[in-house]
Formats: sequence, structure tokens, C-alpha cells
Amino acid sequence: MNSILSYNRQDITELPVSPQYPIDTFVKKVIIFLQLVCVVHILYAQSDNVGTFDNIDSLHNVLSTSADNDTRAMILFRLTAYYIDNNLDSSLQYIKQFNEIPSKSKQSEAAGLGLMGDISLRLGNASIALETLLKGSKIAEELNDSAGIAMAYWNIGKVYQSLDENNEAISYYLRSVKIAAAAQDSFPQSLSMGSLGRLYMNLDRLDSALYYTRSAYEIRNKYPRVIIRLFSWLNLETYTEDQGTPTLP
Repeated sequence: MNSILSYNRQDITELPVSPQYPIDTFVKKVIIFLQLVCVVHILYAQSDNVGTFDNIDSLHNVLSTSADNDTRAMILFRLTAYYIDNNLDSSLQYIKQFNEIPSKSKQSEAAGLGLMGDISLRLGNASIALETLLKGSKIAEELNDSAGIAMAYWNIGKVYQSLDENNEAISYYLRSVKIAAAAQDSFPQSLSMGSLGRLYMNLDRLDSALYYTRSAYEIRNKYPRVIIRLFSWLNLETYTEDQGTPTLP
């Protein structure tokens, strides 16, 4: 594997190539391989944290009985994150309730708008997603929250990519990478680099695709727990009213 990853474009052009196996096909295979490895990292992180989602019923019970806004906000946020990959309608319902809770911190407000935008994009509502994400990014900018800004820009880039506005998408991905790198925040940095790799591959710009995909892979391989950071952040515990109020990020 290391020998494959050590190839740069000059190395590849010096390889013996048959007409049935062109250079660009080889590069694409390397890029796809690295992308698959990154996906495996994420799937492993999800399976490694499956225990964090074992207490959904208890969260629903607390939600139905608790009148405390802070507790409700925490549970609604985590239920949103749980359902986002398997039931978008439920996820949308919970994030709407979360966003309606008063007296949240600005950081929590930005996080809620970020999830709302992500869900809207998954549901195919790009215009609503963009409006929501821009609003959330503005709050993150006001807070000078580098991680929040980088994540928001990554999500905004995905919206523009879905609209085939690739230059705007690339601009936001690159801004996300730059901000995350300056803040030494590997999670949004690797996400944006991975998205750049996929976008450049779609544009048949294989040099750039290979560079960003390999960079995303190297970050995730060097810092494997980067991938499970978000899942740890959304760790679901069994809450009862006498356990106190959990703290939102």
C-alpha cells in the first residue's frame, strides 16, 4: 500500500502502460481505492460507537417528561444526529424542535442550523439548505469558532456541488481546509479534502483529485480517532431527571 501511495504524477507517467490499461485509469483506481478506505474508516467509527446509540428509548422517555429546556435541547440534538442516516423525516422533526428552544448558546444555535442545512440538502431542498447554512456560518464567524466555520463551509460547498456550481463548491471547500488547518482541526479538514478529491475526479482533474484524496486519507490514517470525533461528541447516554443537565457543545 505504501508503494502505491508514494506515487506522484511523475512516477505514474514513468510506469510501463499498455493500451488496455491507460495511465488515467490507473490514477482513477488509486483515487477510488483511497476513497473507499476513507469510507471504511467512517463505517468502522460508526460500528465502534454503536453502543452509544443503545439508549434511544430512554432518551424518548426523558424527552416526553422533561420540561427543562437545556435537557430537552441536548436530547433533541442527539436524536437528530441518530436519525439523520436512517430516518430523515424524524431527524428533521427533532432539529426543528431543537431550533425552537429558547435561550440556547450561540454555538448551539449554529450547530442546529448546520444540522438543519445538512438534512435539507439530503432531502433535496438545496435552496433551504444554503440559506440555513449561510445563517449558521455567519453565527460561527461572529463567534470566531474555527471548527464551526470550517464545518459550515464544508456543508455549503456540498450544496453548491449539488447545484453543479463547482467553482463555488471548490472555493468553500478550500476555505474550509485552510481554516481547519490553521486551527489544527483535522476533522473538517479531512472532510473537505475528501470532497475536493471526489469533485476533482468528477471533473477529470486527476492530479488534483489524487492529491486531495490522498491528503484526506493520510489525515484519517495518521489520526484515526479524528473520524470518530463527531460520534463521540454525540455520545448518547441514559439520562434521568436527577442526573443533572447535560451540556451541549
